[in-house]
Amino acid sequence: MANNTEKVIIDSASGNIIDEHSKDNVILVGVHPSTDSAYTDNIQLILNPKSDSPISIDVNYGGYNMQLFIGDFTGDNKSEIMVRGGFGGSGGFEIGVIYKYENNTLIEIFNQDKFAKDNSCVAKYVNNYKVHVNCGNKKYSIDLSSRPKQYLNEIYSSDSSVKPYYEPYVDAPSAIYPIKQVYNNFYDLLIQQRIVGIANADTLGIIQTLGSLENTKFEILSKGLLFLSYLDAQDRKNPKKSKTKSNNTLRDKYATSTFPTRNEVFYGKEFNIEKDNLDLIVNSINEDNNTLYIDAYLINLKNNPISQVNNFKMELRDNSGRLLAQKTFDNVDIQGSIRPYEGKRILLTFFKDEYSLFNVDTNNITWNYTYNIR
Repeated sequence: MANNTEKVIIDSASGNIIDEHSKDNVILVGVHPSTDSAYTDNIQLILNPKSDSPISIDVNYGGYNMQLFIGDFTGDNKSEIMVRGGFGGSGGFEIGVIYKYENNTLIEIFNQDKFAKDNSCVAKYVNNYKVHVNCGNKKYSIDLSSRPKQYLNEIYSSDSSVKPYYEPYVDAPSAIYPIKQVYNNFYDLLIQQRIVGIANADTLGIIQTLGSLENTKFEILSKGLLFLSYLDAQDRKNPKKSKTKSNNTLRDKYATSTFPTRNEVFYGKEFNIEKDNLDLIVNSINEDNNTLYIDAYLINLKNNPISQVNNFKMELRDNSGRLLAQKTFDNVDIQGSIRPYEGKRILLTFFKDEYSLFNVDTNNITWNYTYNIR
């Protein structure tokens, strides 16, 4: 397997970016750290005007299947540059950054992170088989009562009151589509965010936002809720999956038998990664029969494959900084090896005397870890 540091052309396009008739060339360049992966980092956007020197800007995101889209988003009869791609992972998060030429430079006028921050939504299970979603002045309700009894028993007690284990949430944008209405000469953005239930594969619905960048400022034109039936939601995530009935719980459908999912203590909604590191992404923390299970991924962002992870020391702390678990794992089972820019799902187990949840605030658990690798 080759590890690369040389920048290559990822995509190219042309459009009237400098003015209405300029026909400028745009190139997206970056580094494929591994020849076995579509992942690209160290990305740079280069605008080549016909009558001037090239203009370049660093793209602050690395991802998969990075590509260009050229179109007028601001309604000034000149094109903007959209850089698209995916973050990868089970969430299916999408990258969407838009740049506009102005005063001999490229300025960023939209990115998916700022959109999510400025347009946050909150979801909550409520009694009587309902989910309430609050997106500022827009409020939605999803009726879960038609879902299988087995599914509802994961969330609700026999009196239809909410159990304390799970909390739904609205994910980061999973799709950002440039769209153009027939009577417009510029593009709008259609942005989709999943409402996630008791597992990442459990899509309760989708928040759809139609927005405009006319005059450079992002403005919401409409926002709504796309309902998905229970089977439609599963087929959307697993289109080849059989619809036959199962005796397993919903969460068990999307995890192997070695990953317990009862009595959830913590569910990860966001994560940070660091280059040239073995990164740990925690999906969930669960307790069962006096044992604490950490369902996580190890992501290799180093340039060389990892064949062994030894002396993996991990600490868990609660929202107030109180230590709730500490353990050194002599060897972490990574099922062979982890290639560069590859992830492996792992299970870390803390037994009765190795953790304590007594009087612990688990709303925001943090973790620190050290390791030796080969």
